[in-house]
Amino acid sequence: MIGTLLSLPVLPLKAVVAIAKVIADEADRQLYSPAAIRRELDELQRRKAAGELDEDEYREAEQRVLNRALHRRSE
Repeated sequence: MIGTLLSLPVLPLKAVVAIAKVIADEADRQLYSPAAIRRELDELQRRKAAGELDEDEYREAEQRVLNRALHRRSE
């Protein structure tokens, strides 16, 4: 009973931390998901085909996306 009463003041902080973790996990899932990586690579190909990116810009952007995918898998 006393333990419960003493923990009441920190419950809002615990709730904020729990919510922040859920948000961070979802952001990671969306950023590193295979579908998100595929969409980004498809968008880069589209932009290159439309002339919005030259070959060097395309390769640099593609490498950043692939590095992010590889980095996440190694964690």
